[in-house]
Amino acid sequence: MISYSIVRSTASEKGHSLSAEVEETSKALDTFSLYRDDSPRSGASLVRGGGGGGGVGSRGAERIAINVSGLRFETQLSTIERFGETLLGDPRKRDRYFDASRNEYFFDRNRPSFDAILYYYQSRGRLRRPVNVPVDVFTDEVRFYELDEEAIEQYMQVTRRTFERHIR
Repeated sequence: MISYSIVRSTASEKGHSLSAEVEETSKALDTFSLYRDDSPRSGASLVRGGGGGGGVGSRGAERIAINVSGLRFETQLSTIERFGETLLGDPRKRDRYFDASRNEYFFDRNRPSFDAILYYYQSRGRLRRPVNVPVDVFTDEVRFYELDEEAIEQYMQVTRRTFERHIR
């Protein structure tokens, strides 16, 4: 079994040592191995416990915690970095929302919309509005997260077709 946890290293450590605050643990794990992230992003690091592929420090296995108005999501860092021009995909844009005390990114935004925003990253660009989210609210969320114009245009076309079908 593989378990991941996000940890925080303080800025004062400047990469010389790692102070870890483990937010999630697995009862099945006896030991943890630490990986320090020396990239220019925020102080987020990864704790990976147990065996299994990917190797300690494999960037594909790094997880990121995103809190949207109190609802916490986790995904692999490589998933959101596929879209480097978006708010979540660009580390510099994303870092404005980093809450170091909780070691997560916090967005005071519409929670139901974020399921679809995260799906956009996971599906490599497919954008689908949740039925319980009004079109104008979802459109605002899509623009806030700076999803690419092609995805927005495709979403708008589907929305127009759906609307046209309902008024006929």
